[in-house]
Amino acid sequence: MVYDVLDEMERRMEKVLSPTPDGELIGKATVKEIFDIGKVGKIAGSGVTEGKVLKAGTVRVMRGDRIVHEGKLKTLKSFKANVPEVESGNDCGINFFDWEDMEVGDVIECYALVA
Repeated sequence: MVYDVLDEMERRMEKVLSPTPDGELIGKATVKEIFDIGKVGKIAGSGVTEGKVLKAGTVRVMRGDRIVHEGKLKTLKSFKANVPEVESGNDCGINFFDWEDMEVGDVIECYALVA
């Protein structure tokens, strides 16, 4: 019984303590609103809160202390225009490859290889 509890705790910790994506954390954005755009799919209307978000970066989506998605961005938009990056203090629209389960309040962390 004690071993079952320890095994369960270990499984939960592995989810929280998974390794960070390759690269350096360069920015964060918080999902403010979700838009469902027909053929395009769901867009996370987000505000960049730290650093910058890069279209070419790798992202990790956090919901509280849980990682709910890791991957790449499909689109990054600012005022309906596709852009390569969005800096802190600005809003943007984010669409992910193969993932649409974002929720308001999720934190998107952006990682990039820094030379």
